[in-house]
Amino acid sequence: MVAPCGIYCPGCPAYKAQFDEALAKELSEKFNLPIEKVKCAGCRPSKGIVMAWTRPCPTYVCAESKNVEFCSECDEFPCIKLAPYVKSPRPHNSKVYNLVLIKKLGIEEFLNQVEELTKLYYEGVKKHGGGVLKLPESK
Repeated sequence: MVAPCGIYCPGCPAYKAQFDEALAKELSEKFNLPIEKVKCAGCRPSKGIVMAWTRPCPTYVCAESKNVEFCSECDEFPCIKLAPYVKSPRPHNSKVYNLVLIKKLGIEEFLNQVEELTKLYYEGVKKHGGGVLKLPESK
């Protein structure tokens, strides 16, 4: 359940919305979309059409056209399609990092570590300038 661009589907709110009606309602209101449009099964099963899109994701189409499983296998990696941006949903800003880890560790080891990495991404605390990511203390 990793998209060609490196997004880990089970870590994404739109994927989680399939199983969490309260989250689906929240996303529906936030994006002003019908509830059924905010639930995403992942781009591979949907052939790149996610949420309210009426055509496939350009990054998905690109990976398919180049016959690569992940964008990091492409000679043009990294490209502008993977660039993070301020108003992007959070999973999108983890793409390049995930792809580099997949390339370095292999998909199996990445999948062994991805739940902890996803938790760190959403809940971790890291000081600027490096250092170790730490989960916040439980209260």
